[in-house]
Amino acid sequence: MAWVKFVHVAAVILWFGSAAADVILELVLKKTDSRDGQLALIGLHAKIDQLLEAPAIVLALFTGILLLFFGGTQWPGALVVKILCALAAAAANLYCVKVVVERDRWARAAAPDVSLLQSPEGKRLGLRIFATGSGIPFAVVALAIAVVYLR
Repeated sequence: MAWVKFVHVAAVILWFGSAAADVILELVLKKTDSRDGQLALIGLHAKIDQLLEAPAIVLALFTGILLLFFGGTQWPGALVVKILCALAAAAANLYCVKVVVERDRWARAAAPDVSLLQSPEGKRLGLRIFATGSGIPFAVVALAIAVVYLR
């Protein structure tokens, strides 16, 4: 099971790293004035989510399940809280992936005179992406419990 734990930790690191890149991309996007620059950043965010982040989340969940049921680990209360927090963070992040991909498709199909960030649809999608940040505290709690639990 040591290899499963290694893959689990690697998947979580990839997930958190790609989520951090997403935050940076969104901050840069808000300051980018050119439509071409905005399209590039929106597309890059979608690619990162599809190719790195979503697979990392699924792999972290899968390996976490393997560790729970086949790792011979007791289920103390803290581990249950960690699992619930991780599931909440994963759900928020997977929903974010859905919205990011939806925004990318919309932006590529939008008429050239439509503002990607200021139009009603651009604002709606951006707000939905921002709202998924509500999963961050759950991820932090799950990580903190994991660090304490692994001591």
